[in-house]
Parts: sequence; structure tokens; C-alpha cells
Amino acid sequence: ALEISGNAWQNFGFRDYSIAIYPEVDITKHMVRKADGSGFDVVIAEQVLEHVPTPWVSIRSMHASLNDGGYLLITTPFMYRVHAHPGDYTRWTEMGLRNLIESGGFAPEGLKTGSWGNRWCVIANFDQAAIYDPYSHSLDNEPDVPLMVWALARK
Repeated sequence: ALEISGNAWQNFGFRDYSIAIYPEVDITKHMVRKADGSGFDVVIAEQVLEHVPTPWVSIRSMHASLNDGGYLLITTPFMYRVHAHPGDYTRWTEMGLRNLIESGGFAPEGLKTGSWGNRWCVIANFDQAAIYDPYSHSLDNEPDVPLMVWALARK
């Protein structure tokens, strides 16, 4: 597995696990391969694409970094405050993320998208990232009020 700009999945139990951290690895300029030249079975990019000025280039790079039959997992904010680290460029609906991923070389039949959020969660994250409190925060999903949008695509 390759995780881009994060390490949340490092203890998941992947046989091989690598991290690509910006700016050492810029997914708008490089496809990432293992030392032996092979690709990855899984590429994970959580909360990354909004920080990339050319996300369509990044999708093509992640596609090229995958082995045939490999999976790309993307999560990205939709109704979330601006957080420029170093920049904050875009937001996607499910349809928009699907279009972006398909334009990067993934076939529509191997692509699933979804979203999660509700109005209270969106409001809680306006000032700063809210820490989930099960006693006061609802996990009910309101499809028309997504906080986050996700996609799983197979090469």
C-alpha cells in the first residue's frame, strides 16, 4: 500500500506499506513506484486532493502508480472550512469526484463514490475541526449535506 501525505493506515496490516509525503514527493510531478519498479495494490489519498493545484494530474499519477487490478481510495472534504496547508484549491460533489477520477484513466464500472455528513457536523466544523463527542454529535447521514466525499476506484 502507498499512503499519500499521511500515516493513518500504517498499522492496518498491509504486507508492504509506504508513505509519500509532500514536498519530497509531489504527486503532480511523479508517479510513485516501489524500489524494484513495481506498482502498488492500494493507493490511499485521504484529505489530499483539495491541497493540489492540478488534481487531474494527481489522479493520472496515482493511476500510473497502481498495479493492474489495484485500488485507489480517496476522501476529500466538501462542506468544510478552508485549510490552506499549503494551499486549499477545490471541493467535489460525488458526481464531480467521479468525473475527476474517470478523467484520470479509471473505468466507470470499477468506481464507487459516496458521501457522509449532516448539517450539525458541518456547522461544528466551521470554526475549527470538531472532535467527535458521541453524546452530543449525531452520526445520521444527510445525503444533501455532505461534509466529506469519498471514492474507491479499481484500475
